[in-house]
Amino acid sequence: MTGVVTRRFDVEVRGWGRVAGVRFRPGGLAALTGRSARDWTDRTVAASGIVPPGIVRALAAIDLDGGDAAGEQGMAAVEAAFPDGPAARIDARYERVLSVVSDMLEDHALVGVADLERRHHVSSRTLQRDFLDYVGAGPKWVLGRYRMHDVVEALDGGWDGPLTELAARFGWYDQAHFTRDFTALVGMPPSRYVRRD
Repeated sequence: MTGVVTRRFDVEVRGWGRVAGVRFRPGGLAALTGRSARDWTDRTVAASGIVPPGIVRALAAIDLDGGDAAGEQGMAAVEAAFPDGPAARIDARYERVLSVVSDMLEDHALVGVADLERRHHVSSRTLQRDFLDYVGAGPKWVLGRYRMHDVVEALDGGWDGPLTELAARFGWYDQAHFTRDFTALVGMPPSRYVRRD
């Protein structure tokens, strides 16, 4: 299993095959296991060391060559293997993380952690601790990643204004910093991304 990856990565895929997996909402795996997501940030670790054995067995039993119906049946078995169903245990800290993440996704005008602190009446230290424990990355990184996705979506949608204006709209007021962040995530500078065929 792979934790949150905080840097750009490439995967070369050759041939043909199938993959089965479980995707959690932000913080879901930490809430399920009671372990800090810091343990697997930027790492791939064996699921058997993290999740309950019944889930590992259900994942291993999925018939990847049996077609879509067999895959769906296997994933239903994985879902049934969760101790309390697929929903993770929710405590007050995890509820706060879910609420903050929801705001990050829904309100594209949120561009700074200070905005989140005010809206959720919580200190930056508390947000930092909660996000590192549940998500594996701090709130500034998560917010920056979501806003960068907004930038890419705007460019893909035909943005024809200046890049400096788009960067400022989503919280980057230094063009060099914006270009570095964009290149780190996308793999090329924004000006080249706009001109790509």
